[in-house]
Amino acid sequence: MLGALACPACHCLVHGEELSRLSGQASQLETQGRLPEAREVWNQSLALLPPESKQADWVREKLRQLELAYAQPAEEKKTSPAWVRKLGPLAPILIVLAIVQFLTLWKDFLLPLLVLPNTDLQPITVRLYYLLTVKDVPAPLNNQMAASFLALLPPLLLAIALQRHLQRGLSLGGVKG
Repeated sequence: MLGALACPACHCLVHGEELSRLSGQASQLETQGRLPEAREVWNQSLALLPPESKQADWVREKLRQLELAYAQPAEEKKTSPAWVRKLGPLAPILIVLAIVQFLTLWKDFLLPLLVLPNTDLQPITVRLYYLLTVKDVPAPLNNQMAASFLALLPPLLLAIALQRHLQRGLSLGGVKG
């Protein structure tokens, strides 16, 4: 015997319309992210179902899922900057190309060595070369290492700062299969 919550002859739910209304309300609250309120509405509908019915089992499972979802911290959606949204799927590839271009110009040695006679305009790679080889007395090792470290810092910081974009841009160029 299912009791007063279901018809004894045909086993139809007595509160079917109310259960449909509560189900719609709870689903709407879930989509809005109001999980505690949705849980409360599902609990109300559980009281209108026979305890041994399949519908009651489904609602209990739904309540368990809501508990798990509520217990986990909500992940914040990362919003992309406006320029990334404008470039669309090409943004990661263009970022990789910009980084490669920067690194190419940074490590450029031969052209500035030949073209730029003014030492104030020469890049740090050329100045390191002069520091190590041109003088009659070589620079102390600590000065050489400090200058080399300073020359390494900008590309290193760039790679660290844009690591996520680098990884995504490089993987977009891979072959699917």
